[in-house]
Amino acid sequence: MLFLSLIIYTFLWAPFYFLWKFFFKFKLSYIFAPCILFSLTFLLSLFSLHLIHSYIPQRKRDLENLIRKRGVEWVILSGIITSILYLLTAFRNFNFFYFSFALPILCISFLNTIGIEISPKKLEFEESEEEIPLLDVSTLMEEKGIELREDIIIKDFQWQYKGVPYSLRLSIRREMYENYTKKQRVPAEKWAEEYVAKGICPEIRELAYQLIKMGKPYNTYEEVDFVLSFVQSVISYAYDEEDGREVIKGEYPKYPLETLVEQKGDCEDFSILGAALLKSMGYDVGLILLLRHCALGISGVKGISGDFIEYQGKRYYYCEMAGEGWKIGKLPPGDSLEEAELLPVPGIPVTVNVPEVEKTEGGKNDRI
Repeated sequence: MLFLSLIIYTFLWAPFYFLWKFFFKFKLSYIFAPCILFSLTFLLSLFSLHLIHSYIPQRKRDLENLIRKRGVEWVILSGIITSILYLLTAFRNFNFFYFSFALPILCISFLNTIGIEISPKKLEFEESEEEIPLLDVSTLMEEKGIELREDIIIKDFQWQYKGVPYSLRLSIRREMYENYTKKQRVPAEKWAEEYVAKGICPEIRELAYQLIKMGKPYNTYEEVDFVLSFVQSVISYAYDEEDGREVIKGEYPKYPLETLVEQKGDCEDFSILGAALLKSMGYDVGLILLLRHCALGISGVKGISGDFIEYQGKRYYYCEMAGEGWKIGKLPPGDSLEEAELLPVPGIPVTVNVPEVEKTEGGKNDRI
């Protein structure tokens, strides 16, 4: 927080001095004045942190990096600011009062050099984004005294987003995965309904929830981009023929759970998994079918621009999934959306179990 306070301090020292001279008749002490101003700026920095924490939490990482400046960077900064103060006083009679405002800069630089800084607790959650070494599954189970179950598949995922490492662990029921592998494959026009909507199972919802918990602001470009980076990074590209399965018309689309367990697939598998996760998070999504290619389309997210396809008055922005680094709305060179087809993902089906109604001899409901 000292660094943030110092930035505010450098912007306010001149207005502070002239306003004090205008409203108050007595002169400020060379030592007392900088102390008053720096105390005020420190309070302002705390207030700024509260606003960032409450309204724009996605900027907390930038703020944390800013207040972690160390050593040489501080010396260079203090030298630059001190030089600016000298230049400001060079064109008029030298006033030691101006130079006294450099004292907090020099003092804070010294404190920083010896490792003294104030780290606010509101920034501590960012530490959870640091890479956490993942133990071997069997080792983890032994340490916790839990028997390794054959009916559970545990998957560990690691990826990076904007240079920050992330990791998560997902438990998948083996029976659920095997049931999906045994299902009959359907033609392309039914992919959105069959593989995305019907492929959203409790494991997919749990994964979506874990991604939401990682703190990206909802319904924004950044949250969607974060989810897409997960899919693009943890799944490897593999042609359908390489899986050793029967391929119908050159394609073998997978359910999202199949792709997660096997961690490989081709363009439609990437897109189906991304669509299932975003649909679970409440987004309006669809599959974009091009000539021998499949991508993801997303609508209704703030801050998106780029290439899109219109469907029933909505814009579905193109998302290339089969490869890392592709951004929302960016169409690969050589591809065109002129003849592309959008398959909107329908609402997630919900099954409701209605208990049987028992009737008495008189025909009235006795118990539900």
